[in-house]
Amino acid sequence: MPLYHYFLDEGIQPFVDLNKRSTLTEWHNIPLDENGRPLCPAGLPMHSDGCEKSRMRMKFRCPKLQHCKGKGGKKVVCNCEQKCTASDYGRVVHLPMRENPRMFCQPTRGSKEWVKEYKRRSSAERDNKRIKTDYKLEDGHHRSSKLWYCRLYVILMLEHLVAWQHTASLQAPLADEAIAA
Repeated sequence: MPLYHYFLDEGIQPFVDLNKRSTLTEWHNIPLDENGRPLCPAGLPMHSDGCEKSRMRMKFRCPKLQHCKGKGGKKVVCNCEQKCTASDYGRVVHLPMRENPRMFCQPTRGSKEWVKEYKRRSSAERDNKRIKTDYKLEDGHHRSSKLWYCRLYVILMLEHLVAWQHTASLQAPLADEAIAA
């Protein structure tokens, strides 16, 4: 947890999977889903309504909230069958990011932004695996860091050549079709 607090203080957002065996299912009598989003009394996951960086908390609102045009402009109305609050705006829950930065993070787990960033993270991990395992970077027991960096440089050149070959093989059928036409 100290690492997460350090990342939070530095403005760095780590993208780490939750351990399915020890995730929170409740926070201060508010039930949470597997992604750490609060559930409304009807059992629906609440929608993320942004993050207040100055107060270090995330805001979630009622999933049945709708924006309607009224006399004074836009009006927000909760169309929930079971009213969980007297407010027209619907139920709002704030989750403190400082209390559990692994569980309560921005962007919200399961959101489009989260999935997009997580895909980038997993592709970087696949590349690291390829360098360490497939090209056996750590198997060369070098006494000098200079030799280690030379080995790394050659591995990166090989990766570049493989990517270059892959790109050329994708473009070759297009060139063959152009010649045939």
